[in-house]
Amino acid sequence: TDNYYQPHYQLHNTWDIADNLRLQNTLYYIRGEGFFNVSYPSWWGYGWDSWGLEYPGVAIGDMVARQHVENHQGGWQPRLTWKLNDHTLDIGVQYISHRSRHYGELIWGAVLPDGTEPNHVWYDYEGRKRIISGYVQDRWKVTPRLYLNGAVQVANIEYGIQNDKFNDMQLTQPYTFFMPRAGASFKATDNLRLWTSFSRITREPRLKDHFWGETGYPVIRYDDPIKYEDPQIKPETLNDFEVGVEHSGRRHFLGLTGYLMDMENEIVDIGIYDVTGQPVIENADKTRRYGVELAGRIQFDYGLFVEGNLNFSQNRFVEYKTTIPLLDQNYETQYRRMNLADNRIINAPEQIFNIAAGVHRPLFDIVISAHHVGERFVANTENFGLSDANISTYGQDRSLGRYTRVDLNAAVRLIGSPGSAGLYTRLGMPQVELTVHVRNLLDEEYNLSGSADQWDVYVIPAATRHYFVGVKVTL
Repeated sequence: TDNYYQPHYQLHNTWDIADNLRLQNTLYYIRGEGFFNVSYPSWWGYGWDSWGLEYPGVAIGDMVARQHVENHQGGWQPRLTWKLNDHTLDIGVQYISHRSRHYGELIWGAVLPDGTEPNHVWYDYEGRKRIISGYVQDRWKVTPRLYLNGAVQVANIEYGIQNDKFNDMQLTQPYTFFMPRAGASFKATDNLRLWTSFSRITREPRLKDHFWGETGYPVIRYDDPIKYEDPQIKPETLNDFEVGVEHSGRRHFLGLTGYLMDMENEIVDIGIYDVTGQPVIENADKTRRYGVELAGRIQFDYGLFVEGNLNFSQNRFVEYKTTIPLLDQNYETQYRRMNLADNRIINAPEQIFNIAAGVHRPLFDIVISAHHVGERFVANTENFGLSDANISTYGQDRSLGRYTRVDLNAAVRLIGSPGSAGLYTRLGMPQVELTVHVRNLLDEEYNLSGSADQWDVYVIPAATRHYFVGVKVTL
């Protein structure tokens, strides 16, 4: 079960200092707190020491834990926009401070040592994250048809662990990133536009990738033998190249985009999840994703329209060696070093199609859409071992296959005021709209996601046909 509450408080201010100079400020605070309950069956192999309990002379039984989190996050984001002749200059700063407390309670156990206090706490620590970043961006109108833009962002991020009451873990991990971006847009005709861009983006690991407080380990990942190091997960860096062409008119839009994303130390899932349902990750030395996407929309008379997008891509490892656990025929875990170059990246389909047709009228909207997702794998090893009789998981398919889902959305404007649409209109009345959403209209059965370990393949099926109804009131 999950129980979480997170109110947001925001203050926005815009000051037009001059006709060509604007200062915007945003202050915010987020307070989050909650918990989730997790069942720990005895066969998961947790020992008494995992719970900070003394061995009572009997085998451990099933446990139920409640894991809490308390978050405080505040920030300030000023932005100055200066329009000067053919240039628009943006200068911005961001400051974010995040503080959290994480602790776990044992709320039930089939067998517990004598003297175990109610709601026994087995981990309790505080985390912190601080971000200071600044950016400068310039948009230059070179000619009425040619625009250039460039930007650079510098970010300093610091993670920390403190007040760990059980493992005495202290951690301070800083990162500094330099991220440039550049692009150009050329309007060849009134209807035809060409553009290109390049950006370099770096992303740091999560706090959980530095320290797993439930166990006291700095980070967890498979290796040979299993090792715990700090910090083992490195930041990932993306070099993104894109080029596109767009043609638009009064009743149509058509766009074609090509992209190449080269990544260094990409943070990838390894195909298993921890006890809280979060993916266990590691770095892949080099990965590459490239493809083309076609998007378009055509508007007809009487509010009829057709729109959609098609994406064809390849998402592969270029350099990636890892160690995976396998079970031999005696059901003993063996570790095998593997080169996964040219394998598909986990959960990355290489064909995605979306198409929708509908009608928009003053009183109602109806849209029917189809969504196709190509084959995906729940492990970076793809179907390794599928035909290897020396492995106990022989014959287990790690592919999620492909699927096509059809959805239906409809809206009816029930009440409105004069000048707006509604089955019933009256001066001073709010606009009331009834919406109906039907997901998986054809009741297709398919698997949405999954995972795999040395024991088995686990899949999460998608919901069968379901619907929900909403009412939207606009004052």
